[in-house]
Amino acid sequence: AHILSCLAENNFHGEVIGVAFDGTGYGADGTIWGGEIFICDTENYRRVGHIAKFLQAGGDNSAREGWRIALAMLDLDCAKNLNLAEEKNLVAQNFLLKNKINCVESTSCGRLFDAVSAVLGICKNSSYEGEAAMKLQAAAEPAENKLHANLEVTGNILPTDKLFSEIVSRRIEGVDSGILARFFHEQLADFLAQFCENLSSLTKIKTVAISGGVFQNSLLSSLTIGKLKMRGLNILRNKFIPANDGGLCIGQALK
Repeated sequence: AHILSCLAENNFHGEVIGVAFDGTGYGADGTIWGGEIFICDTENYRRVGHIAKFLQAGGDNSAREGWRIALAMLDLDCAKNLNLAEEKNLVAQNFLLKNKINCVESTSCGRLFDAVSAVLGICKNSSYEGEAAMKLQAAAEPAENKLHANLEVTGNILPTDKLFSEIVSRRIEGVDSGILARFFHEQLADFLAQFCENLSSLTKIKTVAISGGVFQNSLLSSLTIGKLKMRGLNILRNKFIPANDGGLCIGQALK
C-alpha cells in the first residue's frame, strides 16, 4: 500500500522496484514487515528482498524501547557493557528472546533505526513516535563519515545484521556516535542502491519507487536517491501524499 500510494501520486501504472521502509506492518508470511523490496505494479506484487531478520520481543513495548530490539541482535554481556538498560530488564528481556516467548520475526527498518539509536546512546526509550530515528538523523547530519566496511549485498537480503555488528564493534572501540550514525545512513543507502541496481539488471526495470515512514528521514532519502541516480535509475517518491501511514489509504483505495 505504501508503494501504491507513491504510484498513485505520480500517476505511474507500470512495473517498479518498490522499496517500502516503515515501522511495524503485518507481513503476508505472518512476520512483521517494514524493510521490504518488491517488484510490483498497481495489480500485483512480489516480495524480492528485505533487511536481515531479527526477533522482536515485548509486544508494543518494543516499538517504544529501542534497547529491546538492540538486545535481540547482541549477546547479554555486550548489552550490559553498552549500558542499554537496567540489568534486571536486560536479563528479563534476554529470557524472552532465548526462549522465544512473545517473540515474532521482524524485518522492520523502523525498529532497526531504534536499535542503532539505542546502541549509540542517542535514544534508548522513545517518548513519542519516531523520536529515536529523528535523533539518530540529527546526530548524523553534521557528522562526516570516514569509516569504511567491506559490506556488500548478495542474494535477496540486505546485510543489516552485519552493519549493526560493525557499528557495535566501532562503538566499543570508542568511535563517535555521530560518525557512526552517519555511517549507518550512508551504508543503508548504499545497500539499497546495490540491491536495486542488481535487480534492475535482472529484470530491466528502471524505475524505483520509495515510500514508507522511514523515508521521511530526509538524510536517508537524499542519500538513497543520489546513489540510485548515479546508477541510472529513475525514482518515484511521495511529495504531497504522506510517505508514512497517513498515505496508506490512497494505496489501499488504488488496489
